[in-house]
Amino acid sequence: MSDQTPPDQDAAVAKAAASQRRVSLRSLFLDPNNYRIIHEPDQKQVLDSEVKNRDVMQRTMRLLCGDKNQNIQDLMESFKANGYLRVDQILVRELPDSGFLVVEGNRRVATLKFLQQEYESKGIDLGQLDPEIFSRCDGIVYSRVDNGEPIAAVTDIRRAAVFEIGRIMRNNGISAFAEAVARSSSNCLQ
Repeated sequence: MSDQTPPDQDAAVAKAAASQRRVSLRSLFLDPNNYRIIHEPDQKQVLDSEVKNRDVMQRTMRLLCGDKNQNIQDLMESFKANGYLRVDQILVRELPDSGFLVVEGNRRVATLKFLQQEYESKGIDLGQLDPEIFSRCDGIVYSRVDNGEPIAAVTDIRRAAVFEIGRIMRNNGISAFAEAVARSSSNCLQ
């Protein structure tokens, strides 16, 4: 980080805002174009208008979880042993006709969706995981302050995480450092 921030970065920081939403898992849609699954033979590029298609949702869930849930086994065990820890935020963007597309956190959301299905259909033991998470999951929506439009793409999730840390710090009165963090991370948002 440098002491001098280019003016265009200041403008980007000033125009970005984040809002936290508590939503049901049913209103969160997994990203069928997620980087974790683009190498899979069954993966197909999907338009936003097709995200809610039943076949697309099932294929995305299967690809994220793995054929025998091997891709989410570690998270299932962690959630059951520790509950859901809100350490990493789930980044979402609003879909045009209701619901939210998961931008970051697809594997966590897929795991929660799988556990919800198993809990509701088979009554599995959730251990320390509070079933309340199924109806009140946190999602962070980034939008532009000047016009409220969503920021559609995060080009570097690590920098987006730094941006989020800056937002939390600023909201909690740790402003000088938070402003520096936010300025340094503003170029991760398109």
